[in-house]
Amino acid sequence: MKWSMDTHKYISEITRKALQIMVAHNITSESEPDEIDAVERELAAANVYKDYESAKGRVRRALFTYFKAYGCLDENEHLTELGRLYVENKITIQEFCFHFIVNYQYKDEETQYYPVQLILTCLKKLSELGTGQAFLSAYDFSKIVECQSIDEINDNFVNELLNARTSATIEVNERNIGFDVWSKMLVQGGILNRTTERTLVVKDWALADWILNAYENQLQVMRGHICTGILKFLPIPQLNTPSGNVAPFILEGKALQAYLFDAVDNAIISKYIFNGIEASFDDMLSALGLAEVSKGIYKHFIGLERLIGYCLSGYNNPNIQVIGRILASVELTEAQLTEIMPQEIRIDYDSFDRKSGGKNVLLYGVPGSGKSWTIEHEYCNKDSVVDRLVFHPDYTNADFIGQILPVVDEDKQVTYEFTPGPFTTILRNAYRDPMREYILIIEEINRGNAPAIFGEVFQLLDRKIEMHEGDDGFPVGTSEYGITHKYIAEFVYGDPSHKVRIPSNLSIIGTMNTSDQNVFTLDTAFQRRWRMRLIENNFDNVRASLANAQILDTGVTWRRFCETVNTIIIGNKSKMASAEDKRLGVYFVHENDLKFDERARPSDGFATLLIEYNELIRKELTNSITETEKNRLNEIRDAVMHNRVFPEKVIKYLWDDAFKFNPEALFDTDNFESLEQVIRVFVYNKGQDRFKIFKQTVRDTLYHTQQQ
Repeated sequence: MKWSMDTHKYISEITRKALQIMVAHNITSESEPDEIDAVERELAAANVYKDYESAKGRVRRALFTYFKAYGCLDENEHLTELGRLYVENKITIQEFCFHFIVNYQYKDEETQYYPVQLILTCLKKLSELGTGQAFLSAYDFSKIVECQSIDEINDNFVNELLNARTSATIEVNERNIGFDVWSKMLVQGGILNRTTERTLVVKDWALADWILNAYENQLQVMRGHICTGILKFLPIPQLNTPSGNVAPFILEGKALQAYLFDAVDNAIISKYIFNGIEASFDDMLSALGLAEVSKGIYKHFIGLERLIGYCLSGYNNPNIQVIGRILASVELTEAQLTEIMPQEIRIDYDSFDRKSGGKNVLLYGVPGSGKSWTIEHEYCNKDSVVDRLVFHPDYTNADFIGQILPVVDEDKQVTYEFTPGPFTTILRNAYRDPMREYILIIEEINRGNAPAIFGEVFQLLDRKIEMHEGDDGFPVGTSEYGITHKYIAEFVYGDPSHKVRIPSNLSIIGTMNTSDQNVFTLDTAFQRRWRMRLIENNFDNVRASLANAQILDTGVTWRRFCETVNTIIIGNKSKMASAEDKRLGVYFVHENDLKFDERARPSDGFATLLIEYNELIRKELTNSITETEKNRLNEIRDAVMHNRVFPEKVIKYLWDDAFKFNPEALFDTDNFESLEQVIRVFVYNKGQDRFKIFKQTVRDTLYHTQQQ
């Protein structure tokens, strides 16, 4: 994944502590083993690693590599300017992250670019299409990672992202693409915010625009230096002529920060922030040449006060240098030295208007009766977001809801995280997209142990059916009762204490074949929470192209065949258990299964296809076959393969299942004793003779009515 996976170590107060310990021991990667071991023991004691065993080998194998990558150590493993400030607690985590990430450049043999430029350019183009589109999802990030240059972040690229957003949510693994690390770095750097939907948005467009403009310059990044890369192009105050002695104001960093960053009124600064007695704050502005500079010129750089101070200190202009030194003079507080992850933007989706009418529906009927067709045509619409899954005997609650799984982090440490299942994922998507209909389709719901698979979520299937004065206010279709499930709640709502409910814009639709054998039964308590619907097995709504399609070259339509056989099945109740469930479903086959391949007609001179086929096979075996005959043999094989689809699907079902215990009710068992014989006769005969496999009375029924 190139640059997105090139940065694996979170910058944090923990990494600061690790570097401080290494510097205190004055070690390098070439230090003696006992010196390295002492450092690793101290790292464990300081909770940089959870224990000594976890710390063993980390110094040489990881930490020196990380700190060189971040510019804290040079190639000789000596502290750089940036590393010294980091170790001495003179730069915040936000400032460190900002400095590193905006100056991070990806290079390979073919190209080089700044990933933050790609990310912000994409967000800029999205913002131009409307604020509602100005965000990046993990999927969007995965597409940016594939780009080779800034030129690829163009209108076509953005349109492809927008088109993807109109379809169902595309899930990607954040860890596998580096989105988790880069999100944290961009957020900690104060460049972006992360919403509860786990998307990234620009925190301050003025800052983002400055970053993009800075990238337009000819940049040279010197790793480990403070004033480098885009930071060499910071906005500089246009000073009037400085007057007086600046020495009394060297420690007035808080007052200067309040003026340049927070735009605080001079009177308030003078009264509450400025410490001088012999001189005033106005005297300070005059002495520095800032008297005519508008306050708040760095208001978009709040949180980067010291970083900007250090950068200004490196400028050639001595008047700018002194302003930089004053800004950087303020010591970090204990709170600033405590790693605090910026809070996500919290959105209360419970208060949003929401589509109502969510329901649980269970469609049941014989195989092929049209359950899935009914769902697509009667329950879904073009704007519905649909997820489909299938229950089976090995499917579990963990598969459906989610489970705690081990994850190996960048330090090869094993951690455990909740990995959501399809139910929890669609629950979150529906909750956070309140005006769109979401549908979870569960095929073959009784092939798994449904009550066990649903688990405690079983309670959520009770839906609110009407509004009452003074009730909880949730729309009709919401779960009547909420449940406590901290992992679902954390994933869906961002709050582990939030009660979990199925939102009113999410419906669950299950299908069940009534003829399935050896499957789990659905108890009454489970079934009562669903709207049961029998899908009638008739041709009333079946497309004519299927109902009236002829079965190969027999002249018998699928409708005629299906209704004839089903009548016999129903009339065979006394000898067939659950006869009604053994019927052929009207959608048991597709039109393509019924089409006749004309190449299966015997050539002139052959009474049947089988005779011609056997003759050609004999010649093939004796190597006496001509090229023309070889082509004809291949034609026959292809044609027979296609024409076998119907008998292998339908005739086999009738012999092996529907009439398993009394095949004589349908088949001519006097002449055919095995399925092999039945299939062979059907495949290699032609026209009406294919149905010689059935009793004469059945054949008369198939053709009698059609001929009238």
